[in-house]
Amino acid sequence: MSTFLDICAVLSGTLLGLAAVIAVVRLQKGPLLLDRVIALDVLVTVFVGALCVYMVATETFDHIALLVILAVVAWVGTLSFAIFLADRKGVGGK
Repeated sequence: MSTFLDICAVLSGTLLGLAAVIAVVRLQKGPLLLDRVIALDVLVTVFVGALCVYMVATETFDHIALLVILAVVAWVGTLSFAIFLADRKGVGGK
């Protein structure tokens, strides 16, 4: 692996770690349920990004299926919560 790719992997990993710490802080503080759900979605997205960086850095692409499954589960979970919240608040058009 080239030196440039090593530097990019370290920088990306550092920034993703910082994003994960910020998301965990938002998850703990809240104050709304919506803040916590968005923080969980951000954590899953950070994990997917970190797994992508790992796969590029090690030049193995064995975890593509895991990436797709995690992304779909995060998207479905966030969408389900948004529909639940819209129905709960009476915004769902009913």
